[in-house]
Amino acid sequence: MSHHHHHHDLPHHPDFASANQAFFDKHAHQADHRPNAPELAASVCNAILEAYSFDKEATLVLDYACGTGIVARSIAPHCKTIIGVDISQGMVDEFNKGVQNHGIPTEKMRAVRVELKGEENELEGIKFDVVICSLAYHHFDDIPAVTRLLAFFLKPVNFPDADIAFRSSDQVIFRVHIKNLETHSDGFPPSAFCAPGSNEVVDLSEPAATLDLLFQYMYPQRQPDLNEIELPLLAELAEAVEKYQVYSAMAICNVFLANGVQDNPLTVLNYAVRHHYHDIADECAPLTVSLPLEEVGAHMYQTYMGSWLKYYGEWQKILELACLEGWRIAHTSPCRISNSPTTCPHWLAARQNVLTKLGARPGALNDLAMIFTTAHGLYPCAIESLRQWEYFIVVKVKDIPKFRTFL
Repeated sequence: MSHHHHHHDLPHHPDFASANQAFFDKHAHQADHRPNAPELAASVCNAILEAYSFDKEATLVLDYACGTGIVARSIAPHCKTIIGVDISQGMVDEFNKGVQNHGIPTEKMRAVRVELKGEENELEGIKFDVVICSLAYHHFDDIPAVTRLLAFFLKPVNFPDADIAFRSSDQVIFRVHIKNLETHSDGFPPSAFCAPGSNEVVDLSEPAATLDLLFQYMYPQRQPDLNEIELPLLAELAEAVEKYQVYSAMAICNVFLANGVQDNPLTVLNYAVRHHYHDIADECAPLTVSLPLEEVGAHMYQTYMGSWLKYYGEWQKILELACLEGWRIAHTSPCRISNSPTTCPHWLAARQNVLTKLGARPGALNDLAMIFTTAHGLYPCAIESLRQWEYFIVVKVKDIPKFRTFL
């Protein structure tokens, strides 16, 4: 089997990997003809099968330093997919030739020539249930570094000694411990558990990406870095945390979702109202008024749509008052542009500029600073009246009842 290393490994042996690669490229066609090779491969396969409970419908396997695939072909009947990686093109060619000769579909078993570096986009971003590496560790000059590299490609939650298995909505299996679920969550009732030691799998409605994060909160370990999670997935995690009552994760999901208010106010509002986080709801509800009505109608939880429409109606009322106030203000300041000692002919243009930007959109009330600052620059002689008008609107907007009062 050929040698692999992490891109920061081997500082003292820069040619070590190249030498291994050249050797195995040259001798790959002879590898399976070594004395006792089939017997040794069978022994390795048996040891692997004893160490982990494979599921032929779900288990994903990474065979690191895969060589010709003599071990992988014995593992293949026990897993869903096995992907071999090697830095020797000769070994990869022999691996894939063996797959073809044994009539194994390439979607079930294949090898690629790659030097893994532990980056998210490698191997199409796939995370594996099991990583195997047989008859190759003696080629590595930094065993801990290689082991850390391989751990990167494992699904975080997949314990071989687990006593319960869950299947995600996209058919990924997670093996966890019942005791940890009971300790860290109130949302997994005992009636949902299969009998310990049975092969039954419990189906859950969440996708694998969500459960992968959720189950990590069931163990005393470093928790996921939510800074790296996109808001749609974070929202799904937050919903699952509430559903399964994972109290240790509720507060942190709260904080990170609240950070997404400016960019995704409707997503955050849905979460907040469903789970009675009124402070968050009050913060993001004003921003949803700026969204197109068809977007809110399509994505707002229908249970709360009536409440939102009443809230939106309050903003409409303030917009009407704001427009009327523009007509009510009697602007009598001298004109700073034409030097007119009496009235300013530019007030009409200033007023029309603001009215046009306010339009018929209640969401424009979220943009008052921008609307009036622009008008100040265009019509400096109307600044005092514009400030009076803006202040009137700001006060009225602050008087709008909080969203929680409409629930």
